Amino acid sequence: MINLHLEIDIKTLPIEDAKKKIDGMNQVANHFFRIKSYKECKYCSENAMEMAVIVDYRKGIALAKFIQGICYSNQSDFVSAIPLIEESAKIFNSLGELRGEADAYKDVGFCYWHAGDYKSQVDSFFKALYIFRQLGDEKGEAGILNSIGNYYMVVSEHNLSLEYYRMSLTLSQKYQDITMCVMILFNMASVYSNMQEYNKSLKYFNTALEFNTKIEQNSFFEIRITNSIAMIYTELKQYEKAENIFLKSEDYFLKKFNEIDRCDVLINMGRNYRMMEKFKRAEEVFTQAAELSEKINNKVMMINSYREFSKYYSDRKDFKNALLYYRKFVIPEFEKNESLQENNIRKLNVLHKVDITKKETEVLFKKNEDLKSVNAELTKLNNEKNYFLNLAANDLKVPLEK
Repeated sequence: MINLHLEIDIKTLPIEDAKKKIDGMNQVANHFFRIKSYKECKYCSENAMEMAVIVDYRKGIALAKFIQGICYSNQSDFVSAIPLIEESAKIFNSLGELRGEADAYKDVGFCYWHAGDYKSQVDSFFKALYIFRQLGDEKGEAGILNSIGNYYMVVSEHNLSLEYYRMSLTLSQKYQDITMCVMILFNMASVYSNMQEYNKSLKYFNTALEFNTKIEQNSFFEIRITNSIAMIYTELKQYEKAENIFLKSEDYFLKKFNEIDRCDVLINMGRNYRMMEKFKRAEEVFTQAAELSEKINNKVMMINSYREFSKYYSDRKDFKNALLYYRKFVIPEFEKNESLQENNIRKLNVLHKVDITKKETEVLFKKNEDLKSVNAELTKLNNEKNYFLNLAANDLKVPLEK
């Protein structure tokens, strides 16, 4: 384990030296977080927090809690992550540390997203947005606007989603953040595709592709974008165009040993051949997709491949095989839904525990604030008492001396 020189008693150090030591420990913890050494990250941040509590260094406490929180978040332990990050946000707020508060609300928003509490997620994002605007941090603002747009896309508020994407895109273009621009354009194209406005969707996919080709040159982005374009071509009955793209995409993912994305491409390609009425080729591709989905044991891909295979046999009036594949996709579909229900129950338990912890934290925070207020009042009264006693003492001295 890393040597943090814990043998040194933090209370023996001058306060500025103690703060420097705690800041250094938090920096080391953050380094371990970035390289995904979570055990070391937790060890360093816990010791930093313990020392910060001893010397009442509140910024050090906030940083340590924040680092621990994001460490738990990256390990999908949102029950532990959410209260820690929210506590850090409150401490940063009390210290006027807007940067730390904004980052805390941004990260806790992602935690709520994964925990399935979309209302708390978007509330946290809006808090972060407000602070980034106070700071004048337009790059931070652009990222949050994109996240808010993603939220509205998932809940099918398409117009609101597009509005936030446009604001994010304007800022990203201002700072020439090309990666962000490509992602936002892709997201906007996906929204238009969901709205079945395929011409607009193609326009944005092609713009994203142009940005990527000329500047970013990310091959994975290119294939993802072109694959989405091919799916729209299928909807528009431009089957030959779609076929060429699917073949190229399938070859790319085959060479990259990316079996999940390759399986997805094969399913879309088979659907394209079915709609072209190239039934023999469709059957070959669907067979590949079904076998690959079983090999990698991916239930989503299994369901999609069996469903499309069932539709294929139904089109061919082969109802025996259509029923066979219908049954095959219904079973994993049922299992998937059962898992989703279990996952939702787990999320409810997570949020229930988080809610209890939040309430406990709020109660403790209020008690601490009340205690501070009482202490301040007592100090004031004590000073006034000393002042009047000194006056009385001086008044008594005069007659005695006389």
